[in-house]
Amino acid sequence: MSGRLFPFPPVLYNYPFHPGQLGVPGSADFNLERVGETEAKALYVDASHTAANDNNDGLNPDRPLKTIQAAVNKVTARGDIIYVAPAFYTEAVVTPNDTTGPEDVAIVGTGPTDVFPVWLPVVATSPCLFVRAAGWKVSNFLFSVPRSQAAIVLATGAVGISSADDDASGAIVQHCIFDGSSTLAGSIGIDLLGAPEGVRIEDNYFSCIGGTTGTAIACTAITALGKEPASPIIKDNVFVNGTVFIDIPAKDAIITGNVLMMSANGISPTTYIDLRGYTNDKTCTYSGGGVIYMNVFDGTYSNAGGYYANTTHSNFWSGNLIRPAVAAATTQPWTSIPPA
Repeated sequence: MSGRLFPFPPVLYNYPFHPGQLGVPGSADFNLERVGETEAKALYVDASHTAANDNNDGLNPDRPLKTIQAAVNKVTARGDIIYVAPAFYTEAVVTPNDTTGPEDVAIVGTGPTDVFPVWLPVVATSPCLFVRAAGWKVSNFLFSVPRSQAAIVLATGAVGISSADDDASGAIVQHCIFDGSSTLAGSIGIDLLGAPEGVRIEDNYFSCIGGTTGTAIACTAITALGKEPASPIIKDNVFVNGTVFIDIPAKDAIITGNVLMMSANGISPTTYIDLRGYTNDKTCTYSGGGVIYMNVFDGTYSNAGGYYANTTHSNFWSGNLIRPAVAAATTQPWTSIPPA
């Protein structure tokens, strides 16, 4: 898939999208969660179930699969959805790439309110989830961030651990918790590796992703000059107790509704938002502007305080609240110009 800016193109749907399945209340209702072709299916994963086995077909919640990777290996159609019950999953899951597997598959954690499946890394250098196809969505998990890798890698193009057939454009990450440590240098919450387009990162909580190079949302490498993440949406997230919060050379980014907080326990950010692009230590010299509005900023609103606009193209940085507790009494509590 190439050039995708949005995860779901216009298609024709019948009501309901596909039949309800046992164990999923309301699964036959008309809702966007189950969008897909008529052959799309639901798969069930529950590592704590006594009947869980990766040799099951995964179509019945009473005979679920034991691992998330086993469910990913069974997806065949656009719109397949994987329901994951609360349990501990120590896995390095890799999706099919954009030429061999379906697009628009969802991996959704289930369970009571505020009870998340916990996703742990296998080793310090492997991501918990490596997304290689377009439009995949992951929601409702607690990720334990690896020591020296990203919890989620959204990969596009031949760069780093990604390959030419990878394209995670249109991916969605929402309603997740990313829990790290202030001592894990090199840890990353989400890596937009190779610059996937149209990624949406919404309503997540990033905590204690630190160390000297730890970053909550990053783009660690690109494939070519002028190839940065285009039109990402970073919305309604909370960032706290970390070293670097958002560091992406994005083109036309929308960053809104986020809360970026100084530490309550001594871990203070060095960078809150950095949109300057790859002008110094990497290969790219161009990145586009963006709209940064209606966020809550902590610290000092300046370059020295860890806020950097794109220096080549205009950014709209208006209507962001600077917390009065840290702003000087004479400082305007709302931003009206980019930081300098």
